[in-house]
Amino acid sequence: MTIRRAWTVAQQQRDAEGVTQIRAALETLRARGMNANAWDVCYLAETCRTSGKLEDGLTALKEALILVEEQESRLYEPEIRRLRGELLLLADQSVSRSSTMFSRSDLSGAAPERQMVGAARDHQPRPAARIPRPR
Repeated sequence: MTIRRAWTVAQQQRDAEGVTQIRAALETLRARGMNANAWDVCYLAETCRTSGKLEDGLTALKEALILVEEQESRLYEPEIRRLRGELLLLADQSVSRSSTMFSRSDLSGAAPERQMVGAARDHQPRPAARIPRPR
């Protein structure tokens, strides 16, 4: 089964089956000595996102970023980074929703990405400066 066909399976509300099939397709490529491209790995990350497997999705995106560097193909890098930010935000929200597993003081030892998400969430925008209107 191809990666795109497996992704289509996942889009039909069969997320777990789609994740399994995408992983199998990626392993088949590797077994044949072929490299997947970064976008193919993004299909896995996106499917992990919809199925709630956020850590698996983040792991897939790390692999995608490694492929971007190795293949020197930056076409999909912005989308990979956007999806990574989305997964980090969802992961932070799921941690916040579950009981208070850690306090704000525990964030000092967290991964830099989680610190940034926490800082962005806590940031209060400054009021807009009043610009005098010409009379």
